[in-house]
Amino acid sequence: MQRQNRNPKRPVRRLIKKNGHSNVIRTTISSLRDRYWRDLGNTLVNLSWLWTLFCLTACFMLSWTMFATVWMLIGTSNSDNFVNNTTPCLVGIEGFTGYMMFSIETQQTIGYGGRYITNNCPEGTFLISLQMILSGAICGGMVCIVNAKLVRPIQRFSKHLFSKKAVINLRDGELCLIFRIRDDNMRYAIGTTINAYLVQSRVEEPFLKSVTLEPFGLLLWPLEIVHKITPSSPFWDLSAKELITKQFELIVMMTGTSAITGQSSKTRGSYLSKEIFWGSRFRPCVYYNSLENSYFVDHALFDEIEETSIPLCSAQRLGEVIEEIITPNPEDENRVILTELDVYETCSPSCSRAKASIASSYDSLNHSSYENITEEMKEMRLGKRRAVKEVDRILERVIKDVKDFSDEVEETNM
Repeated sequence: MQRQNRNPKRPVRRLIKKNGHSNVIRTTISSLRDRYWRDLGNTLVNLSWLWTLFCLTACFMLSWTMFATVWMLIGTSNSDNFVNNTTPCLVGIEGFTGYMMFSIETQQTIGYGGRYITNNCPEGTFLISLQMILSGAICGGMVCIVNAKLVRPIQRFSKHLFSKKAVINLRDGELCLIFRIRDDNMRYAIGTTINAYLVQSRVEEPFLKSVTLEPFGLLLWPLEIVHKITPSSPFWDLSAKELITKQFELIVMMTGTSAITGQSSKTRGSYLSKEIFWGSRFRPCVYYNSLENSYFVDHALFDEIEETSIPLCSAQRLGEVIEEIITPNPEDENRVILTELDVYETCSPSCSRAKASIASSYDSLNHSSYENITEEMKEMRLGKRRAVKEVDRILERVIKDVKDFSDEVEETNM
């Protein structure tokens, strides 16, 4: 993750737009021929439905017009319009409109009525065969393109599937990055997979680093997708302060198959650093209705978050503080026996036998004799005092970091 100060006047560099469309423009292909015509089939499949229908209509109109012109040339050369012509090639045709109608009837196999071809011209026989072959090729190609557009993975709008915001919050004692997903129409019910990538830079060129996500279960209601910030996470050293000052983008992608139609779908989305909120959590949006005896989903709360109180330091720093606090004292193995001896020192003389028994047990463990236990107890108490002072020193350091962060936030807002 590139370390750089955020400039509020600098435009946001987003690879994936909020609606899921790519923000990458390929400029290496210069000519129109190389960009579209060399891979015409893929170009037609990737076009919008409006342009696909336009190309379909244009293909048929051009073929009808082209063959109508050729039929008109054949009829004119054979003098079909003369009254005294006893060997006409085409019968019942007058003007270009008649030739156009004859071309449509031939190509679409409608069937001839008052306009028909005779056996007086062999060139007409060849042309009608060629037109029928070309008609089958055009219809077959267009059917394949339409079918490919119907069965290809659909790019759904990510605004309705991914939450607008992501949060960083404590979960089971660990800092986690969390975002929400939903599938209202069950288009991702089978084979649902969710991947996340962090956009990083190397020599001013972006590259993607995979981010591990926790298993999310069944997509029956809006789910929270969790990424635990562990030492292998790219957010391991990210604090609340750096979340404000850094710029990065987290790309998420969900793929799956509809259980109804068997159609594959794919959706992409992204979160900028300013769209990730530290110390927040999503509001519950699923509740049980006892009257209907069912669970209800309130989609109005899908994007709603609320603030929580969590440490402002990074997960790395938080782990160091917890490790320093919970590190066991080497003398803890003696704590039970020493505590019992401390209690028996205040007992009556009748406890001396039990006291001697505990001391003998302590000696059997290859420890010092009972006469030295009192000195060891004093040293242990001094060690406890030093540990308490060390914890106080750590807490003072954390409080100082929080205070410095608050001062920097105030200066940034000013």
